[in-house]
Amino acid sequence: MTKIKETPIVDGELWKHYLNAGEFVVARMLIDPSTAQEMLQQNTRNRTLSTDSVRKMTVDMLSGRWGVLHPDTISFDHLGVMVNGQHRLSAVVASGHSIISLVVFGCNNESRLTVDGHRTKRLGDRLFIAGDGIGDTAAAVGMCSQIATRMANAHLGSKRIKTPVEQAEFIELHHGALSFVMEEFGHRKIPSVTTAPVKAVFANAWYHVPHDTLRRAIHTLLSGEMNTPIDRNLVIARRWLTDSRVTARNSNSAGSVYRRIGNAVRCYANNRPLKILKDINYDPFPLPDGGSPATEHLGIDRMALVDTPNRTGRSGATGLAH
Repeated sequence: MTKIKETPIVDGELWKHYLNAGEFVVARMLIDPSTAQEMLQQNTRNRTLSTDSVRKMTVDMLSGRWGVLHPDTISFDHLGVMVNGQHRLSAVVASGHSIISLVVFGCNNESRLTVDGHRTKRLGDRLFIAGDGIGDTAAAVGMCSQIATRMANAHLGSKRIKTPVEQAEFIELHHGALSFVMEEFGHRKIPSVTTAPVKAVFANAWYHVPHDTLRRAIHTLLSGEMNTPIDRNLVIARRWLTDSRVTARNSNSAGSVYRRIGNAVRCYANNRPLKILKDINYDPFPLPDGGSPATEHLGIDRMALVDTPNRTGRSGATGLAH
């Protein structure tokens, strides 16, 4: 096996020599906020800066989640004009943190036509490649990540999109709930019914409701069959989803779907008949901190809970006594 010699770290003002040399050079650099600010002065021909991307990178840098040596390069063409790296450098400035990065000098000017010009990795792709999602395909992992986002949004009361690293940590924490939902819904696709907000209801409910009860509720919602009087709650929910053609693409609509379907499942779990499917002003199944059970909104006696020492949800279910 060939051993690759480590590129020495370029520091001080030496990088400016490479910038103007017009030669193709790859260097490893420790980039502090001051250097990043100087490099950004060369950012004269680039796409519009995405403040959302900078914000997410800044969050990862501040939390210590950014890798020591990121594989993507910061690049300049043979005239010293930046080709790639404006978002990372802007995040370095915003976070006040230094990073170590590979920096390429002397790129061909035409290279800017191909940088980020092809299909980018979506969040589901990133999680699938990293092995941090749940599912055997990138599409399944993508759905898992969408469910996780809806779970978190309902819990936090915000529409903040989490960074890929935060998303992976959230999925790890709630692995049991997400695995349950992905398995029970399977590959069924029913327009407006098998959406992320609907699945997020059952994932959050995993911490509150007996899992056999949730399985019956999911079966009723998917089939539309009414075998017991209380099944009418889920039949009403299904009809509302399909008749109103609710879309999960709009954030406000997704929030309403989560709360309405959550209310239907909550009443189903408490054997309380539902007359109409109305929106509510609270989270029907609040996510527990650290994966522990929370039952304030269910009106269920805490003594009926089954205690489990595993708080990540990987084994055993914290819920009502079965």
